[in-house]
Amino acid sequence: MTFGHAWVLLFACLPALWLIWEWRESARRVALALKAAGLAAVLIALAEPRITVYETKVAAAILVDTSASVTAQDLERASGLATRIEAERGRRWTRVIPFARAARNTAPEERGKSWSLKYTAGDGGHATNLEAALRDGAASLPAGLVPRIVLISDGNENLGSVVRAAWQARQLGVPIDTYSLAGRPKPNLRLESLSLPSQVFSGERFPIDIALDSPRRATAQVEITAEGKSLGTSRVEIEPGLNHFRVHASVSTVGAVDLAGKISAADLGDARFEQAVTLRRPQVLLITQDPPGTEKHLLTTLEANQFEVRRSTNGPLDDLTPFQLIVFNNWDLE
Repeated sequence: MTFGHAWVLLFACLPALWLIWEWRESARRVALALKAAGLAAVLIALAEPRITVYETKVAAAILVDTSASVTAQDLERASGLATRIEAERGRRWTRVIPFARAARNTAPEERGKSWSLKYTAGDGGHATNLEAALRDGAASLPAGLVPRIVLISDGNENLGSVVRAAWQARQLGVPIDTYSLAGRPKPNLRLESLSLPSQVFSGERFPIDIALDSPRRATAQVEITAEGKSLGTSRVEIEPGLNHFRVHASVSTVGAVDLAGKISAADLGDARFEQAVTLRRPQVLLITQDPPGTEKHLLTTLEANQFEVRRSTNGPLDDLTPFQLIVFNNWDLE
């Protein structure tokens, strides 16, 4: 115990001396003793006593692998493990940290009474860096508590070095508890390259060129999805060795879209890809001398085909670069 003003304790003996002096003459000795004890307590309080209490309170970072290498069943099991650990934490500190290429914050739809973790979206979900996850998990632990890390993963790392991360955690005195996930079986199909335009027009049918290596002849199915919604499937015949083929897709929206695909064949597993595509509406310049409102059907047809229409009554504009189509309506070209 320490005191902020230890010199005040010198006066704490005065109530005891007063108690001894008045003890023989007093008829109410119990009241006298209580008064002396009260005065002594006040003087001790003025000395500002401090006491430090140590407790073994655990802080655990729960690292959950949400990369593309784990299956939907693995994610469900990992979510259940995280839910059970947090349900039993009591007064301990816990935090769930999903990771793939890097650690990320949990989304609102993943949290609730029970965890429902999702795959890491985009290119970041196509790699597993256990070293970065362990380093970020250790850094997230608050000071003053007993540190601990819980790692839930299939162990299929393709970035970093988990051995180096484990050695660093050992040096810091942070134990690592592991829960293994089954992971996906190693596919026999290997995606060698993928090519698709980074910018396309909304509603436009654009190509996706794929180079796929296969150990034998088979019939493969290619499924394209955008933001988790299926755009359709195609069947292709693949031969042993490297295969080049093209599929097409069309998305009727505007903005950045997460485009993903899965190529699967019986007994050969599947190969997956994911890439962001920017979509914008094509622009059309309508040059007309008709009164406003008379081109209603033409405008409706253009807008239904994802065109953004700009109307001009003074002829072509100086800059026609933004436009993909120019329509002359009731205009004397002479």
